[in-house]
Amino acid sequence: MSTTEQAATCERQAVEARLFDPGLDYDRACEVVAWCGGTAVDDGCEIDTPEGGGLASPGNWIVRGAGGEHWPVSLAVFAAVREDAGDVAPLAAQRDKARAEAAELRRTIRAIGNAREADRAVAALPGAESSAEATP
Repeated sequence: MSTTEQAATCERQAVEARLFDPGLDYDRACEVVAWCGGTAVDDGCEIDTPEGGGLASPGNWIVRGAGGEHWPVSLAVFAAVREDAGDVAPLAAQRDKARAEAAELRRTIRAIGNAREADRAVAALPGAESSAEATP
């Protein structure tokens, strides 16, 4: 199993769990949505739980119980209740690094967009064409 799929024993019941984090791996997150029968929404993954609906936020684990039911579980709670399957600290660090890289990429894309918008605004100024033509 990969670092985003875990078999764990939680509260003396074997469960299957998958990490939902589009910022870490968007394609993998889409697979997790399909795996749990959920629906991707702007702020996470809506899933049916035995108690109604639940929302798995980015960075949450989606746990499948013995009866096939699904539950969204935060990283902290998942780490606290599981008895095996290793340490989640590397996952948290990897998630945080990926989120920081994604934020930097978004800032860069916005800056490029703003620069293009500024170029268009300057080009639209009266006399901009003639000054551009005069510049070698």
